[in-house]
Amino acid sequence: MTISMRARGAALAAVTLLCAAPLTAALPTIVRADNPVQAAVGLVAPIVSRTHTTRATYAVYYWNRLTPQRGEASEEWSAEFNRGNWHRVETPRDRMIADCSAMRGIDLSLETGQIVSGPAVAKAACGINANRPVRQSEYLGRIDGHLGAFDRVRLTDASDIRTYDVSGDGVILGVTYANVDQPGSVTLTMTSTGLDRALPDSDMFSPESLGRSVVPDKFKAAPK
Repeated sequence: MTISMRARGAALAAVTLLCAAPLTAALPTIVRADNPVQAAVGLVAPIVSRTHTTRATYAVYYWNRLTPQRGEASEEWSAEFNRGNWHRVETPRDRMIADCSAMRGIDLSLETGQIVSGPAVAKAACGINANRPVRQSEYLGRIDGHLGAFDRVRLTDASDIRTYDVSGDGVILGVTYANVDQPGSVTLTMTSTGLDRALPDSDMFSPESLGRSVVPDKFKAAPK
């Protein structure tokens, strides 16, 4: 997302404070691999795969805080929608749809009007961002949050340390990004503010639908 495609996963989509209670499980199980392509293995790989292959119907809404290394912090909304193999991502600056079986996607920039299409868009939209090889992965435990139980995983690539909260049916409920060179410096947080098992619009996965937002106004304001 932009929150961009780079932060997707995020990206799009999208945390020091997520939707979870404090982690009380046993010590994290750390899974590593020498080959970056094979890094997400063991406990982590099925959870990552769950986000890529889910066919659940859902609408999940987030409130996000972006803290760039240079410049001022900002906050904004984003949302993701899924039905079968179709996925949609919205931010104030981008709208994206993807066929997650065919791995084809379309990204519309609302700032420039530019349209980008191809498999890289689908890799960014369909679950955890798959555009960057993972160098290290960790399973951080199962947690009960206000939207239900989820698994927390951490993926490290060349640029970022990414933490994801993933529900049993593959919904990403929260995301944290930190710079790999400054692990304590969080650059993006995505906190879920709502999860609905019905979609707000029956036609939201066609190219024509990118011309309008389908996010309800109540989710475009900061949570109280």
